[in-house]
Amino acid sequence: MVDITSDANGCFSISDEKTSNIVRFVSYDSRGMNSSKQSYLRGVLADCDILFLQEHWLSEDQLCSLNMLSADHVSVGVSGFGNECVLSGRPFGGCAIFWRKTLSLAATPVVTNSRRICALHLSGNGSSLLCVCVYMPYESDSTSTDEFQFQLSIVDTVISQFPNSHIILGGDFNVDLSRNWTNTTVLNDYCRQACLFPVIHHERSIVDYTHHFNMKHFGSIDHFIVSEQLYQVSVCKQLVLHDVDNTSDHDPLCLHLALDVAQMDFCQRISHPKPSWDKAKDTHIAAYKELLSAKLRDIELPYLALVCKDVCCTNIDHVCSLNKYCNEIADACISSAEATIPVSRCRSTRGCIPGWSEYVAP
Repeated sequence: MVDITSDANGCFSISDEKTSNIVRFVSYDSRGMNSSKQSYLRGVLADCDILFLQEHWLSEDQLCSLNMLSADHVSVGVSGFGNECVLSGRPFGGCAIFWRKTLSLAATPVVTNSRRICALHLSGNGSSLLCVCVYMPYESDSTSTDEFQFQLSIVDTVISQFPNSHIILGGDFNVDLSRNWTNTTVLNDYCRQACLFPVIHHERSIVDYTHHFNMKHFGSIDHFIVSEQLYQVSVCKQLVLHDVDNTSDHDPLCLHLALDVAQMDFCQRISHPKPSWDKAKDTHIAAYKELLSAKLRDIELPYLALVCKDVCCTNIDHVCSLNKYCNEIADACISSAEATIPVSRCRSTRGCIPGWSEYVAP
């Protein structure tokens, strides 16, 4: 049995009869749920406390079957498609989170309103741990990058609801952080702004690859990303399971965290309000477009630089004017969004009273 308690500062103390103070997390993209995948998943669940699952390919009506995989775990999940969808070809997408029943924490599913994101809040005795499982879009064009950024904004909205929680964000990001792709830059920028840290950069991470294409092309596109306190003091190891009986093209990514009260202090994260695009309604978008158009009309075009036909141009005036032009466009987009789009806020600013739902309301 795993037992989790905490002190008044929200510090975790976890004990296990077999592995003291270690909580075992796994992220796995199964690419389906046939009989061989189910058999393999049972083995993975037997050796982990919390599993982040992606691409189970189950419909909304089939999600309940996930709870039949392990008698020791409970699950919550989202489907990649709605019951109203007419499927053409095989099913797709979906993600879920499994947690061991013996964890002495209250588990509360968190509504994300996304078919790519599943979230679970674990709390009790002052402890607060937010688990967010994602299946992010693959970078193919500008539309997919926009979708990637939109899903990150939903993740940010979910995290902002739990300002006093330790964060474990995991799943298939379809981003190899060693490659210079657009989505790589987007993810790195988000992690930097949100004070989140990819565990693959940790000295105790031993990851060669998590995904392969016909065993010819390899990459690490599955990740665990955690809040600063977890990254600094709680990471024991991260590794990949390359099992021969795994029929998915993804391999399970394992993260062991030592959440010990003697090691870990909790510091409240600093949250900066920013536009939350998933909250924006049609009226907000229309106002944003109108204001942005007005701001763009006021920007002076760098005519001489734009009509320059020298592909090797080194004219410093042209370089400066183009950089100024780009910065003015970016500033117009940012200021228009700040003026018209709803912002994310900490729960503490929303008038919520800590402990009300848990103790007073009942």
